[in-house]
Amino acid sequence: MEAVPRTAPSPPSAASAPLTAAIARGDREAIGRFHDLWYDRVHALAHRLLRERRDELPDVAQEVMLRVVQSLPPLADDRAVAAWMARTVYSVVIDRTRARLSRRRHETAAATQVDAADRSSGFDPEFAEQLQWLRAELRRLPELDRRLLLERYASDVTLAQLGASEGLSGNAASGRLRRALNQLTAAARRNFDD
Repeated sequence: MEAVPRTAPSPPSAASAPLTAAIARGDREAIGRFHDLWYDRVHALAHRLLRERRDELPDVAQEVMLRVVQSLPPLADDRAVAAWMARTVYSVVIDRTRARLSRRRHETAAATQVDAADRSSGFDPEFAEQLQWLRAELRRLPELDRRLLLERYASDVTLAQLGASEGLSGNAASGRLRRALNQLTAAARRNFDD
């Protein structure tokens, strides 16, 4: 018989070991009953383990319950179920912590590379600010105007082709583009001209 880790949740008052064989067979009712029996205990153990990262509690509990559905084997008694659940909670918390740390390392490395590239290429922070502003302004345009602008300047299409792709005439596409460009130009002047 496996030892229950010191911080293993106590088994629920109702027997959960008999449910494990049904869960292994995919019995939805058994999965629901097991969830009802164990969710609060899983949440409590994860709460103790996560400490400052309490915002992850619902995700951890959900991942544990997903692993129950995917891989809980038939177990002989409730102590074995408690041990399996404790190991699974620990495993999910460790996996999420490793993923978070790995993501943080990758983000730091990427930011370092961007900073180095910016310094070596003569990166202009003012240009970056203007580019960020332009992206925000483009998001404010009506969807059709945004699509027309992006398609017109991202590919080599005529106004007639561009209009046809949106169910417009070439003249209508030209008019919409002109109005959108005028709107962007006026906003840029208001924002950047001193």
